Amino acid sequence: LGGEQLSGQVQCLDMAAGCLNTLYRMKLVQATGFLYDCYLLMPQRDEAGEEYRRAFWREINARPPEVFVVTSHQCGLTPMNYRYDELREWPAFGRFLSANYSLYADRIPPHLVKWIAGAGLPFGYRIYVRHGFR
Repeated sequence: LGGEQLSGQVQCLDMAAGCLNTLYRMKLVQATGFLYDCYLLMPQRDEAGEEYRRAFWREINARPPEVFVVTSHQCGLTPMNYRYDELREWPAFGRFLSANYSLYADRIPPHLVKWIAGAGLPFGYRIYVRHGFR
């Protein structure tokens, strides 16, 4: 999608599924300083989470990333289903994504991964690119 030109232009919505590690290995800086997607996409509401959403919302509207990477882990609340239901937990963000971005890729790695309790399903991910991007 652009290699080093994407530094500062990719936003991960992922905490532990690999997006941040991938950016690090590619020597790319994330678009914002927001690292933990569960505060943004959890179904439970509290004031700390709402403030986190407001700050993230201000930042992505001030400087919309060219690329969003969303992983399928749903903050560990449900078994892996690859439906990305967590995007429905914040309808305003879902509308923002739909209105401004197109789905570029939807991937599920073909192999099981090693977890503490043994082999398990890998995280999937979707890549969304901003309309008009290249």
